Amino acid sequence: MKKIFSAILMILLGLVALIVAIVIMQTRGTAEFVVLLILGILVFFAGSVDVFFYMKRKGNREETNFDDIPDKAIPRYAKKPHMLSRPERVFYEQLKNIIDTRIYDIFPQIALVSVIDKLTLNSYRNELFRIADFCVVDNRTSEPLLLIELNDASHYKAERRLRDQKVKDLCDRAGIDIVAFSLEEAKDLQFVSRTIKTYL
Repeated sequence: MKKIFSAILMILLGLVALIVAIVIMQTRGTAEFVVLLILGILVFFAGSVDVFFYMKRKGNREETNFDDIPDKAIPRYAKKPHMLSRPERVFYEQLKNIIDTRIYDIFPQIALVSVIDKLTLNSYRNELFRIADFCVVDNRTSEPLLLIELNDASHYKAERRLRDQKVKDLCDRAGIDIVAFSLEEAKDLQFVSRTIKTYL
C-alpha cells in the first residue's frame, strides 16, 4: 500500500514541477524552465510507471507462483492429528451414552458465532469466535440447546477464568444454557447425567 502512495506522490510532484516550470518560463527565462521541465517529466513518468506496474501486479495476484517466493514468506499449515484431546474424546463418548441421540445431536468444537447472533452492529463479533467444547442440538430443528465445556487445569488460570466468565455472560444474554464440568466431575457419569438432564 505504501508503494502506491509513493507512486501517486511522485506523479503529483511531477505535475507541480511542470506547473512551476511553465510559470518560470513566463516570468524569468528558459534555463530554469528547461531544468524543471525535464525534472517534472521524469518524476511524473517514474510515478506513472510505478502505478502501472502496481495495478498489473494487483491484477495478477491470483497467478502468484509460490515457487518464486522464499519459504519463510509462505504461511505453513498442517492438519491436526486429532480434533479433540484424549479427555475430550472420552467425554464425548460418555455424552453419547448419556444424551438420547435419537432426539439430540452432539457437535464438538463449536464456535459461539455458529450458535449466537449478534443483533447490535456497533462493534465487531470477535467475542463470538471463542470455541465451546460441545453443543447439544435438537436433531429435528437444528436449534442449539446446550453448550458443554470440559475444563482441565488451564481453566483455573486467571485469564482463562476471565474468558470462561465472558463466554457464560454471552450465553446468558443470548439465552442459551452453558454447563461446565471439571475433569474429575466428568468421571462421575451419574453426576454428569443428572446435571445435563436439568437442561434438556
